[in-house]
Formats: sequence, C-alpha cells, structure tokens
Amino acid sequence: MEHKNQGNNFFKIRNFAQAKVCYEKAIKEDPDNIIFYSNLAAVHLEEHAYQECIVTCKEAVKVGNANNADVKQIAKVLARMGRAYMKEQNFKEATNSFENALSQHKLDETASLLLEAKGFLRLENNPLVEVRLSNIHGKGVFAVQDIKKDEAVCLYDGKLMDEVHLLKLVKAKATMDREYWMNHPRDPRLTLCGYKTPKTVLGIGQIINDYRKPEIVELNFKHGITACEEYVIASRKHQNVTFKADGMDFCLYAAKDINKDEELFLHYGYKIWLETFTKDLTKESTNGHLWRLLYWALDGEVHGMVGNGQAKVFRIGDAYDFDEKEYQSIVEVLLAVPQEALEKTKRIPNFSYRSCFISMMEMIDVDHVESFLD
Repeated sequence: MEHKNQGNNFFKIRNFAQAKVCYEKAIKEDPDNIIFYSNLAAVHLEEHAYQECIVTCKEAVKVGNANNADVKQIAKVLARMGRAYMKEQNFKEATNSFENALSQHKLDETASLLLEAKGFLRLENNPLVEVRLSNIHGKGVFAVQDIKKDEAVCLYDGKLMDEVHLLKLVKAKATMDREYWMNHPRDPRLTLCGYKTPKTVLGIGQIINDYRKPEIVELNFKHGITACEEYVIASRKHQNVTFKADGMDFCLYAAKDINKDEELFLHYGYKIWLETFTKDLTKESTNGHLWRLLYWALDGEVHGMVGNGQAKVFRIGDAYDFDEKEYQSIVEVLLAVPQEALEKTKRIPNFSYRSCFISMMEMIDVDHVESFLD
C-alpha cells in the first residue's frame, strides 16, 4: 500500500503526474486491487483525460467483479466513469453508468448526477436552440421555442487547456485561433478552446455572440478604460444566457425568459475581446506596436518568450520591474516594434530597451499601474 499512500499524498497537493506514477506502480505490484485502478481513474479525470479515465474505470470494474470487491467501491468507479462520460457529452453512456452505480450502492449524489444526465439526454433529443445567421456577427444561436429562466439551454464545447499547455503552444509558436476561447467559469487556471465546428447538437454555446464589443478607437489608456467599462454595461444588459455556479461546468442556462426566435447573447468579458483585437493586428497595421501595448495594458497580462527561449506570462503590474533582457523581448517580440523605428530609437544617447518601453507607455498615457481594470 506504500505506493498508493504516496499517490494519495501527491493527489492532495494536485501533483497528478507523480500521483499517476505511484498508482501505476501500485497496480503493477497488486493488479487485483480495485482501489488502485479507481485512484488512477481519478487522476485521469482531474487531468481532463476523459477517455483514459473511462478505460481505467472499465478495467477497475472488471478487476472488482473478478475479485469480489466491495460493491461500494464498484459503485464509486461506475459513478466516476459516468462523470467522465458527462465531460465527453456522451449522456447516454453517462446515464447507463450512473444507473449501474445506483444498482450497486445508492447514493444521493449519484442519483442527482443521474437526473442531470437524463435531463441533458432529453435536451439532446429535443434541442431548445439552433444556429442561424445573425445580424450581430456571422452566425448566432437562436431559440426555437420559448425558454424559461434557469432552464439548461446548450453546452459550450471545446478542449480544456491549462496555463502550462498554453505556454507550450507559445514556445512552439503554434497558431492559436482564440475566436471561441473562454476562461473556465470556476477555475481561472483553465481555458476552454471552443470548437469552431460543433461536434454535437448541444455543443453550440461557443457560437453564441456577445451583444457588442469594446469600441476602442484611440491610442489612449484612459479612453480604453472607459470603452471597456461601457462595453461591460451594454453587454451585461443584453446577456440572456449565463453559467450557473451549481450547474455543469460548461452548460449555459437562461438568465431570463427567452422568446422563440430571440437570439442568445453571452457576456464574453473585455479580456477575450482584447485578445481578439491583438490577433487581428498585422505588420501593416499603423502603430501596431502601440496598439499591442494598449491592449496588453488593459488586459493586464500577456503570454510571451524571454531571451533564453522560456515561455513567460508578462504582467503589466510588473511593467517597471522587468530586467533588460525581458524588456528586449517585450519590445522586439511581444510588441513587434518595426525594425526601422527601433534602429532610429537606438541612436538616442543612453538607449535602453527599458527606456524605449517606458516611452511607449507614456505615448498611450499610462501614468501608473494602479489604474488598471479589476
């Protein structure tokens, strides 16, 4: 049991990589113990490796049945498999898993999960919304029947990534289309990279439009603050779907009564729009480097690379505290200051990348970092 206990300790501190190693060693030493498989499946679930979780749960049930394991343990594994199927939006298999779990051992939590799975299965067979052309932007999501406040509407579907994975993509200079990305509604460390092409009839939440976007038309930080504040007020006023704290992670619920044929609107948040604006800048964009700086200042942070090739999150709150190598990366890579302009600036006596950066901060009227948006 030594490896299992070590794995539990790692699990408690969310070191899932080491926990997985320990549980795999425990299984190798005693392949007939259902608990080791169950714990390994829990790691897969926490790491969002849902298919691996399902496979491990099936193996756990097989081992448990062959070795007369406690029915409570078998029920626990079946419920965990049901959770993984829910994350995969396979509500039919989730329903089967929860029903099998309850047949082994009845728990109120499992019964509640079964009701939720059945509800999504009904919604999948009788959708409340569909994708149509929108007058706001491209495609949108519209109600096909009247929807009451607090009703589950659809799912925001995509691939989950944590900050570590995002930084790896930055380091690899991978193309990242953030059009349908959003922060996890309850875990700020995670980002949901929404699928452009829906994979299920329910997974269309990422197509839902925001009613408006920040109208930032001046290279001025204070103007940007005002534009973002005005956006938040207007966007929230027209928002009619939302996430619920006690609901499924990426399920959208009606925030108010929605009439048939009414378009659904979701408040994206100004940070998503700032990322979009930054992505849309090109080499030909006039003062593109200053616009990048402005969007970064309003956002509060940006992912980039330092001189040694390491990925890093640059926080604007540290704007005056980077070292010279970091300022060089910011000026040359993150902001992509045109080479001609940079060479001209370098001819100024006592040039430094820090002084170059600070001068650009002054150009967009950022006078102190305490004034940034919350």
